[in-house]
Amino acid sequence: MRLVTPLRLLLATTVLLAAACSDETGLPQEPSAEDTPADALPTPTGDGAALTASPRWSEGYLHAASPTSSSYTPVAYLSYNRSGGAMNVRKPSGTTGRYVVTFKGLSALIGSKHTVHVTEYGLGDTYCKPTAPRLVADTLEVRCFRASTRAAANAAFTVVVLKRGAFTYAGTPGASMYSPPAGATSNPAGATWIYRTSTGRYRVTFSALAKTVNGGPNGGGGHVQVNAIGTGKAQCLVEDWGSPDGIDLNVNIWCDTPAGVATDSRFNVFFTLAAENMAYTYAGQPDALSYSPPPSDTWNPAGHGVTIQRTAVGDYTVRWPEIDPWIIDGGTVLVSNASADGTQCKATGLFDTGVQVHCFGPNGAPKNDLFTVLIGS
Repeated sequence: MRLVTPLRLLLATTVLLAAACSDETGLPQEPSAEDTPADALPTPTGDGAALTASPRWSEGYLHAASPTSSSYTPVAYLSYNRSGGAMNVRKPSGTTGRYVVTFKGLSALIGSKHTVHVTEYGLGDTYCKPTAPRLVADTLEVRCFRASTRAAANAAFTVVVLKRGAFTYAGTPGASMYSPPAGATSNPAGATWIYRTSTGRYRVTFSALAKTVNGGPNGGGGHVQVNAIGTGKAQCLVEDWGSPDGIDLNVNIWCDTPAGVATDSRFNVFFTLAAENMAYTYAGQPDALSYSPPPSDTWNPAGHGVTIQRTAVGDYTVRWPEIDPWIIDGGTVLVSNASADGTQCKATGLFDTGVQVHCFGPNGAPKNDLFTVLIGS
């Protein structure tokens, strides 16, 4: 369920997710140890001034649409690399559901302090996740699985690289409380804290962030996306977010196995405010045939709100009227599930004014559910 005291959005601020450490050799997967020490994170580098030169909301994104191809260049209309370098998706020989994504030159431009998010794209009950919280030498490894069988599975997906705004990487899943190192988090208002409230249940607190952004021109609660990180099969989702005290922003995270059993996991989380080249909503009425979410849960730079239609069990069409001129080329899409019962949600279609979302239970069967969804460029 979505929640609490809404924040006020700042109209022209931009985005984010999480960042941090990874194995710098071989394939860009998560560290082989249970967790890399927090102080081993690299110091952020890169030319921050270059980030202001583009109206784009993200640092890079691509649509990996050929799940069985050994190597290919993603379609330009649905891809972007702020560095201007080539992009590639490679499937290592002899593997299933394992991919290496490359944004050439992007690491040097944006530095190590950034975050990534992956959304599975297509029909069926497959899901995908990044194995590391950030790019490693321009690359990111992605793993995909089938929920009903728990086996690795070839699948299509989107990858988004983000740098600005509020985000963090929760890299110590068993710790009861800790503050991520500077290289793993971005909170323009102050410190970030992560609390483990029980197995697989976490609260991320961005200190003073609610107070800092309060009073903007567009009333609302902002938007959150979450990704589990690692080579395992755990999934993570957003339970709710908000600011009971009007000062700190709290995001509650649930991590589960594909069967819906609570499990500790690393994860990335980002909180975004309104920006011109993106739109978002929280879909909080899973059984309704048609509705418009409240303004506090949505953003549409065209000023027309959002409509959500349920076309079948677990299938939704989300529309932001007249959004097309605000999204450069075809843009990209992110989806996060928002209920902790093993259900997952993903994108199945992206069109000029919206996106189609599909939700399914642990057995792979379609299931109505809550989710957050964002389109942008």
